[in-house]
Amino acid sequence: MIGILALKIALGAREERADREGALREIAAQPPGAGGQGSRSEDKAAAGVLGLPLGRYIVFAVAAGFLAAALFNGYRAVTCKFRKKLETHKMSDAEETAATGVGIIGHLARFVVFGLIGAFFAKAAWEVDPKETRGLDGALREVAQQSYGSVLLGSMGVGLLAYALYSFVQARYRDV
Repeated sequence: MIGILALKIALGAREERADREGALREIAAQPPGAGGQGSRSEDKAAAGVLGLPLGRYIVFAVAAGFLAAALFNGYRAVTCKFRKKLETHKMSDAEETAATGVGIIGHLARFVVFGLIGAFFAKAAWEVDPKETRGLDGALREVAQQSYGSVLLGSMGVGLLAYALYSFVQARYRDV
């Protein structure tokens, strides 16, 4: 859902929010959806953590975790290590090529998204400013506000959708 909302924003639907709340509103607006409102809690949580005696270092640790996740996804994309867990012998050549393609694109998108989130957490810890923390929603919103935002947000939306497709491939062909 977030990938679809990111694409909608990239294509000019500025009233949409590419975050958990926006995704939930989109689902709730559909015929079988149920109504509900979310709340932004990243600033409150970060303010609480930054107020702790070692809070700044905890936020740095969270940033490091997101940056490590970004690097891990980038590594998996570049090396195609994600293929090791797939039963590729059960796939046709076309399916294997498609699975590899969406896996690479999806993992690269996760590399960018986790990297952005990690960078925002690091900036918040460095400046001791809870307003600088960003979850996925904040990272996508920040990208959308840049001059190149539509292109990057559209690419991230496509990448997140590719990761969703890869998840379906993995559900079908994962070697357990």
